[in-house]
Amino acid sequence: MKVTFIVILLAISLASIYGAGNLRGAVKLKWTNANIAEGLYKIKTTYHKDGQQPAGWGLSAWQGHGGKRNSHSSWVYVHDGDHWPMIWKIVKGKKPNTYRLLTTNHKDGPQQAGWGLSAWHGHGAARNSGSSWTAVHDGDHWPMDWQIVKGKHANTYRLLTTNHKDGPQQAGWGLSAWHAHGAVRNKHSSRVAVHSGDHWPMDWTFERVDKPKPDPCLNCKNEVKTLKGKVEQAANEATKASTDLANAKKQHTSALNGKDTMIKEYQNQLQASTNAVKATTNELAETKEHLTESKNAASTANIALTAERKINKDLVNDKINLQSKLLKSSTEMSSLATRLSTAKEESKKFKTSYDSKVAKLTSELTMVKKANENLLNMNLKQKQAHGKKVGKLQDAHQVTKDQHAQHVDNLHEKHENVLHEHRVKSGFTIASIANDRDHYKEQVVTKMNFTRISKIDIYKCVCVRVCQLKCVWTEQDYHTSHII
Repeated sequence: MKVTFIVILLAISLASIYGAGNLRGAVKLKWTNANIAEGLYKIKTTYHKDGQQPAGWGLSAWQGHGGKRNSHSSWVYVHDGDHWPMIWKIVKGKKPNTYRLLTTNHKDGPQQAGWGLSAWHGHGAARNSGSSWTAVHDGDHWPMDWQIVKGKHANTYRLLTTNHKDGPQQAGWGLSAWHAHGAVRNKHSSRVAVHSGDHWPMDWTFERVDKPKPDPCLNCKNEVKTLKGKVEQAANEATKASTDLANAKKQHTSALNGKDTMIKEYQNQLQASTNAVKATTNELAETKEHLTESKNAASTANIALTAERKINKDLVNDKINLQSKLLKSSTEMSSLATRLSTAKEESKKFKTSYDSKVAKLTSELTMVKKANENLLNMNLKQKQAHGKKVGKLQDAHQVTKDQHAQHVDNLHEKHENVLHEHRVKSGFTIASIANDRDHYKEQVVTKMNFTRISKIDIYKCVCVRVCQLKCVWTEQDYHTSHII
């Protein structure tokens, strides 16, 4: 009863420390080590229901955007999409069967290359008693040696901590990512931690982005294997020959007395066996020489492989920089295309409006032109009609004028005759005639200013007036009055 009570208390304690889902983590789990080739990888999440973490978010690290821990380290996140996640360089760790995960250059992060993925349960990284926040750190002391094991699902892996004394960080805690439980950075990214037990750690996928280099020692290894087989075969033949020799010696010893011929034959066989052993020894020596040459070739190939790895690293960095520039250029080209499309639409609208206005103005000008032509024709007709009327009036005026002149001439002639008659009969003096003439002069001029009247005409009119008063002029008087 007492033992049962102690077991129950132990289970409750473990539940309070690790959570109900991590009781299995209290027992050390057995994992199968994964054989991961060194190279460049994208490391992505799988779906984690209780962590509310979507699949396909890439492991990331930046010194900017709130990710800076200090000038030598950055916090680690997972981010959706393909731009912000990090391409990780996986290399062998300092401990057996471990790996280190190093950053590569990320321009927009910005994040320097060569910083190692780290986990400590101190230095401000402790999340709670069963988990720690992760970071990347420069140098060789603070990064973690990770154990990479096969995950619970096919083609997935788990990254487990090893003991880090100065961290301090316990071994066996799994790299984790959740979009809940205080780990949300924004709707596109989450903070990354390590967690004890089996429930909360993440099963990760590894996507290699560089092309694996062919093993230059593959042929050498095959050749060494072939030579090794030949050596083993020669050794077996030598063992068999030694056995045959021992058997022959026994037979020779038993038949030595009286069997000189057989001894001689056996001696010949022994010589043949000796020669076979010498030949096998020579082949073994040649095999050793070939093995030495293969080792030298393998050493040369390793040197060449190291150089090729360095070249490949530079090519990968150049590729990342070119991809970043290409993305920026694509964004600028998209913006220019949008602006060009907008300008074309505005130009099309302006052209349509302009064509409409031109057509309207052309129609109005045509109507105005037609109206002006009609008005001009009407004015021309009116001018012609006016000219005809003016001509007719001028002709009528001339006729009237001629008739008036003829009438005046006739009156003058009558007045002359009447005047001549009255001159004889009238007794008026020249002085009275002159006074009477001056009195009527102004009246006659005023009343008859519409005609051309000479002085003679005036006097004629005056004389007419005088004649009506029974005045009498003489011929001499007429000529005298005409001189006024």
